[in-house]
Amino acid sequence: MDCEERYRRLFADAPIGIFQATPDGRLLTVNAAHARIFGYASPEEEIASVGHVGEEHWADPEKFRQTIEAVLAKGHVAAVETNFVRKDGSFLVGNLHLQALRHSDGSVACLAGFVEDVTERKRAEQEQEKLRDRLIHARKMQAVGTLAGGIAHDFNNMLTVILGYTELLMESTREGTPEYADLQKILETARNGADLVKSLLAFSRQDDSRPQKVNLNRRIEQVRKLVSKSLPKMISIDLDLAENLAPIHADPGQIDQLLVNLSENASEAMPEGGKLIIQTRNVPHAEQLCRNHPGVEPGDYVLIRMSDTGSGMDEHIAERIFDPFFTSKARDSRKGTGLGLAIVQGVVQQHCGCIECHSEAGKGTTFSIYLPAMKRPERTAAPKRPDAQARPTRTILLVDDEEYVRDLAKRALLAAGYTVLEAANGIQAVHVYRKKQESIALVILDLIMPEMGGKRCLEELVKINPDVKVLVMTGFAADQVDDELKRTVKGFLTKPLEMRRLVEEVDNTVGCGNRGPQAGWSDRSRLTGS
Repeated sequence: MDCEERYRRLFADAPIGIFQATPDGRLLTVNAAHARIFGYASPEEEIASVGHVGEEHWADPEKFRQTIEAVLAKGHVAAVETNFVRKDGSFLVGNLHLQALRHSDGSVACLAGFVEDVTERKRAEQEQEKLRDRLIHARKMQAVGTLAGGIAHDFNNMLTVILGYTELLMESTREGTPEYADLQKILETARNGADLVKSLLAFSRQDDSRPQKVNLNRRIEQVRKLVSKSLPKMISIDLDLAENLAPIHADPGQIDQLLVNLSENASEAMPEGGKLIIQTRNVPHAEQLCRNHPGVEPGDYVLIRMSDTGSGMDEHIAERIFDPFFTSKARDSRKGTGLGLAIVQGVVQQHCGCIECHSEAGKGTTFSIYLPAMKRPERTAAPKRPDAQARPTRTILLVDDEEYVRDLAKRALLAAGYTVLEAANGIQAVHVYRKKQESIALVILDLIMPEMGGKRCLEELVKINPDVKVLVMTGFAADQVDDELKRTVKGFLTKPLEMRRLVEEVDNTVGCGNRGPQAGWSDRSRLTGS
């Protein structure tokens, strides 16, 4: 085989596309790989079919013109990545190397080049980039969530003190007086602060949720009535709810918050009025959803789609909408704390679902929320009845490092007829319990304390008495306690805690739920609005 034949064979059998063309875009020669890349049966068919490379092979003819000018000026271009068009109209991403072949007098004989189809590689790189972005976002959310959880813990202690002392003052203040009205305002404001903390914990996925069987259609109809009173009258809310929608296992309050936050977000995008459309659908066997969202479990899902006809968002803003504290509102605006959509995403993730957003500037925004459909009805265990013959011990060991919180809880329990022992940390609690365990009916235990934290303290108490009764009092969620220790814990008191709730939980746990009101804490219903 002579040299010319070897080069001819190399050209014909090369795995990448090789071609020659005139500067004005007419193909002279192509090899089999080039024809295959562009969807032609043979090199002959491609040469006969393509009149102008720039107009028929290039997705952007202007880029073709610029590339040819660069080759004629510099003699070659390397690794030009561009979009090409196949015979059937589909697109491919090609990596192009092109050079000008010249006659001895310097004139251009033809342009010769190589084209490599890198479509699949680019697609894989884009998927990898998406996964990397999701991982970075997840780590960012985890870090901010940890910060939010720490803030929430301290804030909950403050709110517990505010709520508790306000309750005590209301007990000694006559209803109908200006002072009583002022105390009611303080109580209501503190409760609003508690709602804000709950939102922070929902966003950070540390909220102590109370899931149950939820009919989404019913929740949406109720939220519609609620938000329609606060949204501008120029905004209409249309419902398109699927019949026989599968129930979900969720916290109703968090689902309401999700719907309200998205409704308010849509309202802010429609200052001149518009339409908010809320749809629900069953999504059986959501396989594509699992492929698009790693970590989402396969199965049946329920879709909530909320679309508005508002201003929409450009790509730059849409990429950041779920970032905590990011807002597109003006700095001096009273709206837009940047937590609304971050909280929505936190709620969705806490319920093992996922959320997608599609938006274009001037064309509105659509949020699609996928939540797992309920597989089977939840069985609720029958509440245990206290033994009528039992005469429970009435001594409580109260463990909390916050002095004001201990003082409030002690006063409430003393007024309810209990004897109270105190401990400011886990070490003191273990010491007291070891000495007086026979008389202690219940331990109320804070989780976050110096020296020895609540979880370690709980472990030590179980070692002393495997049957110890413990109520955990915390600003975090119940999942902060290990599964093995949850069997010992009789319940969880979530801060900020109102004293009426504390006494009721203690009554139920100790077995004094039917003993009637106690002196000094008789009119509790008026304090909580129940």
